[in-house]
Formats: sequence, structure tokens, C-alpha cells
Amino acid sequence: MIFVFAMMGCSNASDLLLYQKDKVLPYILVEDKRANAAANIFKELFKKTTGTELEILNQVRDFSGQPGINLILTDDKKDHFHIEGADEKLLIKGSYPEDLEQGIYYFFEHIVPADSTKHNQGVGKKLEEIFLPKKLLIKGEEVQDFHYREPYFPINSSKDFQQKYNTNSLENAWGLWGHNIGKFISLREDMYALVDGKRNPEQLDFSSSSLETALTFQINKSMTEDPNRRRFMIMPNDNALVCNCDACLKAGNTKTNSSPAVLKLINKLALVFPEAIFFTSDYLSSSTPIAQKMPINTGVMISTMDFPKGIVLKGSKYEAGIKDRFKKWSEITNHIYIWDYAINFDNYMDAHPTLLIQQQNLRFYKELGVTGVFMQGNEDGYSAFENLKASIYAQLMENLDLDIPLAINKYLQHFSAEHGKFVADYYLQINERALQNKNPLDIYGGVRQALKKYLKQDELQKFYKDISLAGKDIDPSFRDELFKLKISVLFQLLELARTNGLADNGYGIYDFNLQQGRINEDLKSQFSVLKKLIELIDLEVYNESNAKFANYFKNWEELIFNKPYNNLLYGQGLTIKSKLDEEYDDPKLLTDGAIGFEDYYNNWMICTQDNLSIQFPINNKISGKRTLEITFLIDRRHRLDLPQGIQVQYDGKSPVIKHEFSATLEKLKRVTYKFPLNIATEDKILSITILKQPLAGFACDEIILN
Repeated sequence: MIFVFAMMGCSNASDLLLYQKDKVLPYILVEDKRANAAANIFKELFKKTTGTELEILNQVRDFSGQPGINLILTDDKKDHFHIEGADEKLLIKGSYPEDLEQGIYYFFEHIVPADSTKHNQGVGKKLEEIFLPKKLLIKGEEVQDFHYREPYFPINSSKDFQQKYNTNSLENAWGLWGHNIGKFISLREDMYALVDGKRNPEQLDFSSSSLETALTFQINKSMTEDPNRRRFMIMPNDNALVCNCDACLKAGNTKTNSSPAVLKLINKLALVFPEAIFFTSDYLSSSTPIAQKMPINTGVMISTMDFPKGIVLKGSKYEAGIKDRFKKWSEITNHIYIWDYAINFDNYMDAHPTLLIQQQNLRFYKELGVTGVFMQGNEDGYSAFENLKASIYAQLMENLDLDIPLAINKYLQHFSAEHGKFVADYYLQINERALQNKNPLDIYGGVRQALKKYLKQDELQKFYKDISLAGKDIDPSFRDELFKLKISVLFQLLELARTNGLADNGYGIYDFNLQQGRINEDLKSQFSVLKKLIELIDLEVYNESNAKFANYFKNWEELIFNKPYNNLLYGQGLTIKSKLDEEYDDPKLLTDGAIGFEDYYNNWMICTQDNLSIQFPINNKISGKRTLEITFLIDRRHRLDLPQGIQVQYDGKSPVIKHEFSATLEKLKRVTYKFPLNIATEDKILSITILKQPLAGFACDEIILN
């Protein structure tokens, strides 16, 4: 798939000598001013590769015997580049300026590699000769598995990364992206959706003539300012509301389907702006395609949010449903992009090793007609192995047959041969384990799911020791990358300890003589190292919700280090008499000493289906005057609120406590309640029932009796 030609003096006599230092100097010919930016990119990369600056011409001159580099914009609108060798010329063709740029990046990365060490010329030396086969013909659609390729990580915003890996970026390719119509134009009341007979500012009326006029004006302005940003996402706001005005109903809208009106507007805009391409989304109310074929410059972005994560889809029980979804869109458009996900958005420090899984899934998507991939990582901050993931995904989207282990080892050589190997070995090991394990690995989730999928605590401890010994012979430009990797590993070790509670591999042990938890001193040491590294690297958040390290450290200090755990119920058997949520069905969560912080995904028992009904056997150890302590998490973003109330009773008799909880305005908060009890020795069963609200779940952590 990838053509790499040797640039040495022993080249075949029939080859085209494109460049020879001080003897043969090509020129760049650009006859369409829209290709000027591409010409400047070619000139820049040629100088970086050879040390020689080329002349850019706008019309043909008589250069007998001098090779030419012609950059040509075609009218075929096929969204691909062609590279040809013909009549002493190198021709790079494309339908749009961005296609020329992709062809140029491909040329320098694969045909004339900028890495001069490949040509035995020594590190840092420039190429002195470039030979090309006269019958050179490379078609972009044949050498790139996806036309649009964006690994959405911070490093992809850099020009050097985009050039090296030939990637796209939101900033360069899209005039309008995501749920941002309200930022793209000024909205008025007559542009709002008519829902239940009233104009609702939470959603748009896609049949509104005012909306169409405003979008037309702004798209024209955007295309004039930057023709390369020719993609526009026309999609509903991020909710399931649908406009049911007369015009939308006539277009075909229903109470749950907005696609008819959305696609009708997109089709109109596509005819007005043939150089642009307009996308809708397969998401919530716009997931049902219309019956008729759409214009050639329209497409769909299919979100994989509701697909199972962390498993190979082809051959799974989900394959047929996914195929049907793509088939319906492929019948009306040739531009099918997917919006996929590459990290754990609740915990950026989680390695989330799904590269080998995603290689299989991307192959499946290509079979289904996908032409573009937006692979979402972290927008800012740091996520574990982020630069490595960005690099591998960039290469994988171009070549689905990429040898991932080889590419990982090659990338990590910058750590040094020795240290790069142990990092590569660990990362490949967990990727391979994740591929073989059939359990899911959600993009929102805690450590317990990682333990079921790929994570082994002893391996992570060893990896931490290896990283701690590394550093002396590492290139200083990559030292921050190593420090950040160390941060991610330390964070995961703390999360494992916190999740295990006062048990094996936990943050301490429970001393039954003292009726108190004792903290592991080694863990305190790791905690201190992590705090210092965070200050050194100046990282602030560790997940998509902007949870801050500073608050995480505060939770450790206030809830664990400075508050000894005392609980007469620790290790006590308990019985659950109600239906538990899947993934939250372990009764030990309530009395294991594993403390819930302000994150819902670790150590909390989440109840969304039923009330929580618990029974404890009463013995001499817990009888007498006691205090019952229960903690809840308010996290309104995830629909977790205070429960409706709590009832406590002995042996099924009338409740001794019947408490109703007061509403709170807090969006995120831990709340602890204490209740006095007087447990008689003749009582046999202590029952606790926590009543959920009708429209919200609740998260309960430690139930403590003292």
C-alpha cells in the first residue's frame, strides 16, 4: 500500500531525476490561485528535506530539460488526490485545495521520506538526489483507507503533526462543527422549534426561512474567508426535542424524528454551495434517514456513542443492527463519517488500551462504507499515552493493515532503546489482553471495569518501578511525556488502592482490635510523589467533567488520611432484598472501607431501578446505643440526587427512623447523614430501606455504625 523509493545514485536509468543538488532544480507550477497555499506547503517541505528553495510559477515558461512539479485542481469532485509522473513532470492533482495538500504530505512522507536516515545519509543531513519512476501513479483512494482522518488529541492541533501524519483537524476543515449553530449565527425567536405549541429556545426549527437565510449568509462569509473550511455540520441541538410546526410536519417530521426537515435544509444549502459539503448527524432525533438520494456534496456523521465499547463488533450479537444502520445511510449518501472514541472520559489517566480492538472495528466500518473518521480523545489536559495513541490512530486511519506493535515500538524509541521497549511491552500487553477479553470497556467508567478487562495491579506496580528508574538518558524534549505517563500510572495505583478499600491491595488494613483502619505508608509516599509531579507538570484536570487534581488530593486527605475509618459493620455480612443495577450489584461496596469521592464511577452503589433494601444480622457487637451514618452523592449531571427518604426498623417492626430528605441546590456534593439508634440485644435483624425519587437515581456509599 505504501510506496517508498530509494533515492540513491544507483537508480534505474529510466527514472525521472526530479532533483540533484547544484545540478537539477525543479520548479513548482500553479495556474489556479486556489492552489497557492498548497504550493507554499510543497516549497516548505522540499526545503526541509533538501535544504533547497524552489521557485513558484503561475504560468508555463520554456524550461527545456528542467523537471516541473505541477499542482492541478480538477473538476471531478471525488475528494482524493492523484500523484503521477509524466513527461519530465511530477503531477499532483486534487478536487479541492485540501486534496492537493494531502497529496503533498503523502509525497513527502511515503515517496520522499523526510527522514534522511532511511537513505544512509546520516542524521540531520539533507537529500541530495530525488529520483521518481516515470510511470509513477498513486491514487489517494487506493493508498488511504479513509479520506477524512482526525485523531482528536491536543497534538493534532500542531502543524508538524498534521504534516507528518497527513491528518485533518476541526480548525482547518470545518466551517461549522457539532451542536454550534447558535454560535455560528445569531438566533431569533422565529428560528426556535415549535414544541407543544410554544417556541422553545432549546431546539431549532429547521424549516424556518430566517434560519436558512442566516445560515446562507454566514456560510458564504466563512467560505470566502477560508475555502478549505468547506465542511458544515447542520444538526439539532443536543437533546431529543423536535419541531412540529406546520412546515416541519409537512416535510415529514414526527414528535421523535427531525431528519426530514434537517435534511431538506441541508439539500437546499448543498445546491447553493456546490464547493462545500454539508453533514447531518445520526444522533438522537436525527437518526432516521429520508428515502430519497441526497446531493453529492452531503453526508452523515454517525456517532458510535450507543454502540458497545471495548469489544470487536464484527461477529458480535450487535453486528446485524449496526450493519442495518449504516446500510440505510449508504443508500442516500456516499459521505459517511463516524464519530468514535479513544479514551475513558471519566478518567483520562486510564490507559484504555483499545487500539487492537479499534483496528478490527475500523475495518468493519470501512466495509460498511465509511469514508471518514473523527476519533475523539481528550480536548485538553492530558490522557494516558495520548501522543502515542494520536500517532497510531493517524497511521491506522490511513492504512488499516498497519503493524501496530511495530509502529508502537518505533514511536517509543525516543524514550531510548531500553526504556522505550519496556513502555512498548507493557502497552502492547494490555492492548492484547483487552482484545482477547470479551468484557466491555466503556468510555465512561471506573477502575473495577478496567480490572475485569485488562488491568492487573502487580503489573502496574512493576511498570511504575520501571518508569521511576528511567529518565537519565531520555531526550529532554520527551521528559515531560514520561513524567505525564508516570502521573497516569500513579493515579491509577491510587484509584486501585481506593477501590480495594481496607483489604488486600487496598489503601490500608482494618485493625479489628482497635476497630480502626490503618493506612499503608507506601501509599502515602506514592501520593506525595503524585502531588509533586502534578505541580511540576502543571496539570489541572483529570477528566472530561473538569474534575481537578487539587480536589482529588483534598478528598484523599480529608476522607482517608485524616479521618480514621471506624465501622462496626466492616466485614459484617449483609443481605440485599431489592433489585440492584447492573455493574453495581456487589453488596460489599457498602461496608468495605472503600470511600466514594465526588466521582460517581468508583466505590458508590448506584440505584436507578429500585429502592435499596438492606438487612444486617444483629449481634452483641452492634447492639446498644449507636449512630448510623450514610453518605450520598449529588451529581445532577448524571441524574443522581438525594433519595426521597430512609426507613430503619428492627425485625420488620414499625420503623424507628422514618426520614424524608430535603432538596438541595448543589449540582455536585457528598452529603452525610447521621441517625441515632438504640439496638436491643433481643433484636435479630436491622433493616435499612432507602427510597429513590421517581425521576432520579441515587448513589450510596459507606453505611457506618458506631
